[in-house]
This record gives sequence, C-alpha cells and structure tokens, in this order.
Amino acid sequence: MEAANDAASEADADPNGKQFNTFIDALLQESGKSISHQSVLDEMLTFLVSGIDTSAITLQFALYFLAKNPLVQEKALRELQNIFDAAGSTAVTPDTLQRMQYVEMTVYETLRMHPPVFFFLKEAGVDTPLVSSDLVVPAGATVIMSQDFAYGP
Repeated sequence: MEAANDAASEADADPNGKQFNTFIDALLQESGKSISHQSVLDEMLTFLVSGIDTSAITLQFALYFLAKNPLVQEKALRELQNIFDAAGSTAVTPDTLQRMQYVEMTVYETLRMHPPVFFFLKEAGVDTPLVSSDLVVPAGATVIMSQDFAYGP
C-alpha cells in the first residue's frame, strides 16, 4: 500500500503539471467532488482482500468437488486437453477461456453449492408482500437474503 500511496503523491507533485485522466478523475471532475488518497487506498485494499478471499474459497471448493467427482474431473480434463491441442499451445488466451464451457459450468456449480459470500443485500423497489405472511417489505427497505438453501435454486 505504501507504493500506491507514493505513486499517488508523486502524481500530485508532478512538476510538469501532467494530468492523469482516469475514469475516476472524470467522475470526480463531473461531480465537483474530491476524494482523499486515504479513501482511494482503503477502497483498493477492499478490492484486493475481497478478490483474494472469494477466489481462493471458490478454487478450494472447486478442487474439492473435482476430487470427489472423478467423472466430472475427467470430463473437465478432456475439455482442456481438446482446447489446448486445437490451439497448439497451453497458453490461456481469451479464445481458449471462451471455449472452456464445461470448466465454466463446474465453477458456476461450485459457486451455487458453496458461494464464498453466503448472503447479499437487496433494496426493495416496491412494497413487497411476503409469501405466506401478513408482512410487507416496504419500498426502499434493505433486505438481507441468505443463499444457503441446501443447494436449491
């Protein structure tokens, strides 16, 4: 994080007056608001940590399920062998990634069975009556929903 902070400070102190136009810069300029370096660093850390944890958890469960299901493992391996044989290389490219349909379905099934984040927040857009209840979720209310339905849709 220190390197990111140093880079941001260096950009601000650029003696040539170069302006680094990023998407965030454009949004801030349009809104007339500003954001501190510390806020940017905090957001970067959030993205970094969130991305690492969720990816690692998904990968761990995918490997576990593949080990428990040798037929699925074999089918995924065959797909990869066919893709890389056809490409003449084991390099992963956008094209080879797009062709990994069975592997992609395996990852999606892993995410369905063991999502790395087991709940999510939604805001009710309209007053919503709850099924089998007299309760109504008012428009604008934030609802926490669990994704753990014993693997059900």
